[in-house]
Amino acid sequence: MKIEMTIPFLNQHLAQIACNSLCADPEPPRSTVTRELSVSRNELRVVFCSENIKSLRVSFNNFMDLLMLCMEVIQRFD
Repeated sequence: MKIEMTIPFLNQHLAQIACNSLCADPEPPRSTVTRELSVSRNELRVVFCSENIKSLRVSFNNFMDLLMLCMEVIQRFD
């Protein structure tokens, strides 16, 4: 199973800041979820893959919490 998401930012610099911040918190070693982050122009692209839907959901929800925090910080300092 796979979840793909693209998040637009105002510019490539902000997308790269978000990517670098979110890459600092990798999936736990025992996790069955793989997560790939990349930046293309002003967009952050995220792909989650796992055979276990529960693990996929938990990982995605945790990532969304971190993403929201990251976006709030970017808005305050930009």
